[in-house]
Amino acid sequence: MKKIDFGQTISILANVGVIAGIFFLGVELRQNTNAIRGTTIQAISSQLVESNFIGVDNADLRLAWQHVNDDSQQVTPADVQILSWYYAASMRIMENRYRQAQFGTIDEETLDQFFGFGNVYGTPYFEQWWETRAGRYPEDFVNWMEREVMPRAQLELEEN
Repeated sequence: MKKIDFGQTISILANVGVIAGIFFLGVELRQNTNAIRGTTIQAISSQLVESNFIGVDNADLRLAWQHVNDDSQQVTPADVQILSWYYAASMRIMENRYRQAQFGTIDEETLDQFFGFGNVYGTPYFEQWWETRAGRYPEDFVNWMEREVMPRAQLELEEN
């Protein structure tokens, strides 16, 4: 039988310790990743709720919305400005969601759960706005908006 000297024993124990440390580091990373995902999902949900309440609280935004969605109404320069600000803010929220999915912080299924904007991204007025401003956003985001978001929003609007 081969005898293992004291140095080899220490070396083997050290290697086992390193492997155990790497395993526990992996567990901690998974826990931190899940915590970050949960925080991100909560932040996205909060953005959505806040965006909805802006429409509830802001009479000027509601009126502008009514004007652009009712052909019999006169759209005023103030309506155009109010909606431009609202759309720009909404687009930053959408871009944030898109980026979180790209970074892997949220998955595609979670991203899909945050749709429901037929009344925003599916309207003809939004399409007009988007045509003049899409160039201000990164190309990959524009492609995603035009390939995924806008067609789904239009279908959602038609269904309701």
